[in-house]
Amino acid sequence: MNEYGDIETAARHRDWQGCARLLFLTLLRCTKEQQLSIAAHTLETYAPIWKAKHTNALQRLPDTVLANDTQGNGRVFSGLLENIDLDPADTEFENGLLEFQNGVSSLQHRRHTAHFATAVRSGVTARQINKWLQNHADDYAKWSAGRSFNGPTFLDDEPASEEALSAWRFVDHLFRRQHVNSTVPFVEKMRSSRDIERQYRKWEETIF
Repeated sequence: MNEYGDIETAARHRDWQGCARLLFLTLLRCTKEQQLSIAAHTLETYAPIWKAKHTNALQRLPDTVLANDTQGNGRVFSGLLENIDLDPADTEFENGLLEFQNGVSSLQHRRHTAHFATAVRSGVTARQINKWLQNHADDYAKWSAGRSFNGPTFLDDEPASEEALSAWRFVDHLFRRQHVNSTVPFVEKMRSSRDIERQYRKWEETIF
């Protein structure tokens, strides 16, 4: 049973794991087309940040992946990211794009649900980390050099948390726009709630 009625409420309580749980359980109710749309729109919110950091083929990478014209086998990434030192926010976004591709190519509902859920979470987390990087460049430099720092991590930083809140609110809005209610009593009504819980736990192990 979930403590919160919707993703936005979980986000206001800064319960990012609660947001992820509601995300996964609600995506299970969606068609693949709905899942794809929600994941693509979430990742698109980070695309301008990525484009501001990169040029040429790398700059076009989000548009290429999110145009949904690949087979989800990673070929669009081939050679593009070799010898490229991505910051943690971009690395998270890259993971989201890869998971999006994998979701597009997956045929089983449980598999594309897991891939699209990870893509959405990565899109949100990329924004959260990027906000922290903007405000704590010195701390990031120390962390990159293997040194300790005194400032907050991206999970503890208030501006980064506000960015995550905004991103999760947007995800909640996307569900409502798709007419998918993110309240969760449906879990008890479904034929195999134990199987649903197992699917969530299996996915949870891959991201936390």
